[in-house]
Amino acid sequence: MRIATISLLALAFASGCGNKGDGGTGGGGGGGGTAGGAGGGMTPPVGQGEFCQKLAEAQCNREVRCGTVDSANLGLCKAQVNASCSSALGMVDAGVLSYAASNAGKCLSDYEAYPCTRTGIPAVASCASVLEGAGTSGKPCASGSVAVGGLIINNGLAGTCAQGYCTATGLACGACVAYQTVGQTCDGQRILSATQRCDPDTTFCPVDAGSSPRLCQTFKPKDAPCTSAGILNINDAECADLCVERGDGGFRCGYNAPGEACRNAAACGPDAYCKDLFVNCARILCTTVRAGVCTPRIALGSTCINEERDDGCRDGGTCLEGKCVPAPFYSQPVGKECDSITQCVEGAFCKDLEGTPPDAGGSQGVCATRLAAGSSCGTVVSNDDPCVSSAACNGPNCVPYNSAGGSCSTSGSATQQCKHFLDCYRPDAGLDGTCRLPADAGQACGSAGVTCKGESYPNAFCQVFAGAAPTCATTPLADGMPCAQADNCASRRCLNPDAGSLNRTCQPSCF
Repeated sequence: MRIATISLLALAFASGCGNKGDGGTGGGGGGGGTAGGAGGGMTPPVGQGEFCQKLAEAQCNREVRCGTVDSANLGLCKAQVNASCSSALGMVDAGVLSYAASNAGKCLSDYEAYPCTRTGIPAVASCASVLEGAGTSGKPCASGSVAVGGLIINNGLAGTCAQGYCTATGLACGACVAYQTVGQTCDGQRILSATQRCDPDTTFCPVDAGSSPRLCQTFKPKDAPCTSAGILNINDAECADLCVERGDGGFRCGYNAPGEACRNAAACGPDAYCKDLFVNCARILCTTVRAGVCTPRIALGSTCINEERDDGCRDGGTCLEGKCVPAPFYSQPVGKECDSITQCVEGAFCKDLEGTPPDAGGSQGVCATRLAAGSSCGTVVSNDDPCVSSAACNGPNCVPYNSAGGSCSTSGSATQQCKHFLDCYRPDAGLDGTCRLPADAGQACGSAGVTCKGESYPNAFCQVFAGAAPTCATTPLADGMPCAQADNCASRRCLNPDAGSLNRTCQPSCF
């Protein structure tokens, strides 16, 4: 099996936690890296002015098909997605993001055709190049991930900067600034609050040893001693590739050689894998139960053995039925072997797949038909929820998502969810309630699970003033007005500049 999309944390920690490896040279992510959806030929460009409406249609048509939105509430879904997307696309007008009309058509068709899954927002590969960071030196930016409708734009540590990195924080606006280079001063960890960051492609900021100043240094050479990039290590990486534990127990820059012992899945580099490695992970901490041996990767079509972390197949492949094959993407029929939650056809799941097999053997399962609402699911072994996409395994059974008028509950193992975009209205502020549409403008909100973003006013918010009952409002608040959260403000910024959680007010827009 291959790992899903390798996250920033996975790269930083390199701890060996997670699912199977990336399949070596040319490998892609099992979840997002190969996601394509409908495929097909060329699609016409989609202008920025029509993108949000078409994204809302794609996302909501898929949700109706998958049973998570009722067709009667298709308009509600479209209104909320369109409003969220339109607000975020203001960053394109401000020069913070760029929009590629030529890539948008395929993204939208692939999104709507994406299989009904239990893994959250679809990881549609063709959508990754529609919106990208566009900030240049000295220009405003946003840090971290940016949500646009049903899409997530993550430009890593750079935020929305195409050049350098973004200095914005949760409290303060920021601008794109250039990275420091070799010999220039630096002041801390790249992934936290450093204001003078070293260029992550070539340099690192050394750990503060009490002397001053700290200066950016070129990455250490291969085989140089280094500090382990463990799960709790927040310092800059010292090596161009990885700081790896070698067979003798020391940590040095560069990958282990073929035949050398290895203790995490990334230790052998892209052209080899850690054969027989077994790692037991509990939450974010992992323990190497059995070390492996760095072994050259296996060509597609050759015999292989299914392993816990990385099957060793080249070119992004995985080991199924004893052979290295291109990793299937929602195409394995019921009854066939699987070793990822993204391999079985729509309507099926990978039964008996475990992230850490109890027998320390390979991690694989078999594609089985998803369980209907009301079916017993509590004893089913799988890395994925085994129920159909319109239900969830809560307690012993698959519990359906309910339509407006149906019951809902937030009481632990008895949780029963409403279909997407509906409220769980609990008039007595208890745990149990009834699914209903969001409140309209002027109606009460804020307590008992009532929200305001209805079909007619998808940008409405719950306005709270001292001494008055909270009501749904449609006119965004001006700078300086008291607010409860960002969507109350025309600027989309609601905070206390002193970092407190009380006495928040609308702050000027960053763009």
